[in-house]
Amino acid sequence: MKSSKKVFGKDTNHVRHIHLKGDKNNNKMERLNGEIRDREKVFRDLKKMDTPIIEGMKVYYNFTKKHGALNGQTPAQASMIEVDGVNKWKTIIQNASLNKATE
Repeated sequence: MKSSKKVFGKDTNHVRHIHLKGDKNNNKMERLNGEIRDREKVFRDLKKMDTPIIEGMKVYYNFTKKHGALNGQTPAQASMIEVDGVNKWKTIIQNASLNKATE
C-alpha cells in the first residue's frame, strides 16, 4: 500500500475487493489481456517491441470489433465515431495513408 501511494500520490486508495461480481471488478481489462495473450501465442512478431501488430489490434478492437457489452457496437460507435464504408478496415487504412501523406 505504501508503494502505490509513493508512485501514484498520497490520495491513492488501494482497492482490495476486486472480484468477478459486485461493485468493483476488472473484467474488461482481463478480457482485453486475454485477447492479447491469445494473439501472442500465434504471432511471432509480438516478441519485438516495435511491432505494428499491437497498433493494428487496437484499431481492430476499437473500430471494427463489435462488443456484446456495448449492445453490438464498436467502442468507436459507442463514442459516436463512425467509420463509413462497407469494408471498415479498407476505409481506416485509406484514411491513415491520406493522413500520413500530409504529414
